[in-house]
Amino acid sequence: MDDERATELDSTVELLRATAIKIERLCSRDKSDNTPASHRRFLEAVDKLGESTAPKLASLLQVSRQYAVRLASQLARSGEIESKPCPTNRRTRILSLTNKGLSSIRRSPSVPSAILCNLFEGLTAQEKLLLEKALMTINDNAGKELSRLC
Repeated sequence: MDDERATELDSTVELLRATAIKIERLCSRDKSDNTPASHRRFLEAVDKLGESTAPKLASLLQVSRQYAVRLASQLARSGEIESKPCPTNRRTRILSLTNKGLSSIRRSPSVPSAILCNLFEGLTAQEKLLLEKALMTINDNAGKELSRLC
């Protein structure tokens, strides 16, 4: 890959990061939901994967294993996830969502619908579909790269 193309891709990745940070901030401003955005993302990942481990969740969420373990401990203490010993590896815990955790993520959408509509204002239906397809491809490719590294 040439330097010019690499610079373009770096700019795109930085734009994606900046956009994700802004969306995360918008979500955390919803005062009707007291669940911190980081907890919500973790709970949603547990909901998506079903029973899982902190290392798998760390990989999915692109955070350190230590952070995922610490967050899992906090959420287990608050009763939002259940943490039980793994039968095949005594150093690993199996994490699953409790009813309390499920109600925490179901209480309100990750991104309030009014904000969501504003974010996509000015895009045609075709542009929205292209954006979604492109982001899904980037997400899948990032997952494959993470799998190779782990």
